[in-house]
Amino acid sequence: MRLEILLLILAFLWDRALGEPPHYIHPVVWYGKIIERMERRYVNPDGISGIIGGILFLLVLFLFSLIIAFFVEKLKDISIPLFILLYTYFLKSTFSMRSLEEHALESISGGIQRDKVAMMVSRDVSELGKTHLSSAVIESLGDNIVDGFVAPLFYFLLFGLPGTLVYRAINTLDAMIGYRNEKYEWLGKVPARTDDILNFIPARISAIIILILYPHALRCFKKFRSVKLNAGNPMSALAGALKVKLEKKGHYSIPCGKNPDENDVLNAIKVVRITGIAYLILTISIMLLMDFNGIWVFQV
Repeated sequence: MRLEILLLILAFLWDRALGEPPHYIHPVVWYGKIIERMERRYVNPDGISGIIGGILFLLVLFLFSLIIAFFVEKLKDISIPLFILLYTYFLKSTFSMRSLEEHALESISGGIQRDKVAMMVSRDVSELGKTHLSSAVIESLGDNIVDGFVAPLFYFLLFGLPGTLVYRAINTLDAMIGYRNEKYEWLGKVPARTDDILNFIPARISAIIILILYPHALRCFKKFRSVKLNAGNPMSALAGALKVKLEKKGHYSIPCGKNPDENDVLNAIKVVRITGIAYLILTISIMLLMDFNGIWVFQV
């Protein structure tokens, strides 16, 4: 077994057993601090200055991610145990399956919890009923299986630790400034489009895995996958798998069954977990095959 595969398995087990590390040592929090400091220099930039600012944000986070990966790589020549520990830690920090499941479970603990749902989605949930709150959680699960697990592993498969760290940095940048409003219309444009491009293939891989596991979801997927550029793919596949209706009022509707409730959220968590495990197995299988054929070039 190649070292990369062992490290990936260790990172996955770390996620399942321990979840997220403390904020002060979490690389995503580091990315956030860098973004916040840079953002203070850009007060509602527009036009070309905003575009250039967004590109600068990308470059800084790109370089910072490569520095982390370079530092971890150098540890291999100093201490193998320390190298394994930090490589596993930084790899784990790029995905968050357990955290995704925990947030979804908390949202329905003792009945649907409006404040917990608000932490999972960007929409205003103050006037939503139980059906639309349940829908919001399921939509979030479908969306976040992509950037929370499938995409990081996809870029790890292609480019190793540097690839998955760069992906997580850009995804964090998009989450913080990739909005179409007065403040971020121009500054967040390039980061948002870059994140869309990076998620294009992983979003469709996520949907394909759900469809393989739940073939009856194909009809729903084919009809409603275009409701959103990327997230529409796993969301429609998940709606079809669960046979429920997902809806964001005023934006889109995916009517593939009954109105969802807390039980459907529980079933969605199971589908997402199985999808993640299936993709992990697929990733490891591809790594083994590439190693066997001698074409695995992104080595640690």
